[in-house]
Amino acid sequence: MRSLVPCNGCTGCCWQGAALHPEKGDNPADYDAVWHELDQAFLLRQREDGACIYLGEHGCTIYDRAPYICRVWDCREYVKSLGDRARQFIRDPQVAAGLRLLSNLDPKGTTQ
Repeated sequence: MRSLVPCNGCTGCCWQGAALHPEKGDNPADYDAVWHELDQAFLLRQREDGACIYLGEHGCTIYDRAPYICRVWDCREYVKSLGDRARQFIRDPQVAAGLRLLSNLDPKGTTQ
C-alpha cells in the first residue's frame, strides 16, 4: 500500500529519521538501519548531510519496498495537527511541503 500523497518529487520527509515498525511488517534486517537507544527503535541510517540513506538523485531508491512509515506518512495531516502553529515551523521541510500541498486543494479537498 502506497501513500496517496501527491508528493510530485518532494523529498521533505526523507530528511527526517524514519523509524521502522516491526509490528507493521518492517524487518530491520531488510534495511540499512541503526538501533537508537533514545527512540527505542531502529531508524533508517542517514547520510552525513542528514538525508535518508535510500534517497537517490531521482527520489527513493527503495520505493517498492519502503518501510511502513514511508508508505503512510502524510505531511498534510502533520500540518493540520499543528493547526495555526504550523507557519512558525515553515523551515521544517515536512511543514513547508504540507502547507504547499494544502494550499493546492480545491474546496472539495482534492488537488488541483
